[in-house]
Amino acid sequence: MIFESRKWEEIEVGQTAEFKRLCTADDFYVFAAASGNHNPVHLEAEDGDGDGVKEAYAPGMFVASLITAVLGNQLPGPGTLYRSQSLRFHDRAVAGEELCARVEVIEKLEGGMLRLKTEVTRVGDNAVIVEGEAVVVAPKNI
Repeated sequence: MIFESRKWEEIEVGQTAEFKRLCTADDFYVFAAASGNHNPVHLEAEDGDGDGVKEAYAPGMFVASLITAVLGNQLPGPGTLYRSQSLRFHDRAVAGEELCARVEVIEKLEGGMLRLKTEVTRVGDNAVIVEGEAVVVAPKNI
């Protein structure tokens, strides 16, 4: 991955960036250990929803955290600080699916802040998994 950092002055409304990731059951175990959320519906070895099938649904906040990969690594990039994030969940993802996190600058705000449209979609069918808006402080130094 290429890490880029853009100052507020260099960023334009309409600018976009995205990050794709193949989600694995191992990702969900690591997330469970890091977050403390051991809900069995997210863990491959369990039948968390009681339907007789062992599936590993991606934790919602794991999916949403892919947005931070774009914000912190690409647009605006290293040095970005979150101010807020809204999230609306529309669908679920499972282990083995590739997801695409995308951000788009929709407004430049005072104080070096940006408002961005954020979303994560499933690559296979382009279904929106989560969408929302973020407000971030763009890096001051590169």
